[in-house]
Amino acid sequence: MNAELKKKWIEALRSGEYEQGRNYFEKAGKFCCLGVLCKVAGKPTTRAEDDVGNWHFAETTLPLGMDMRLATLNDKGSSFSEIADYIEAKIPADEHSHTD
Repeated sequence: MNAELKKKWIEALRSGEYEQGRNYFEKAGKFCCLGVLCKVAGKPTTRAEDDVGNWHFAETTLPLGMDMRLATLNDKGSSFSEIADYIEAKIPADEHSHTD
């Protein structure tokens, strides 16, 4: 994962700026951890049923399967702080990767 994006994402999760929600990237002003990722990357956080663009962004930005792991942690009740700790420990940063 791009190192700068990872840093911004972790900071955003810990900032208290985003209210945590479940089951959606963003709904009614609440975010899942992947919605926060999209927000800090300047990507859409809402989608129509046939638009999978934000899932594609998460899938291609994160290591294989990590998008689903993080969504599960979020939706099962892990706090943003706990998720930020998990991201720090489990997702390698790559100075040379791109965010698009």
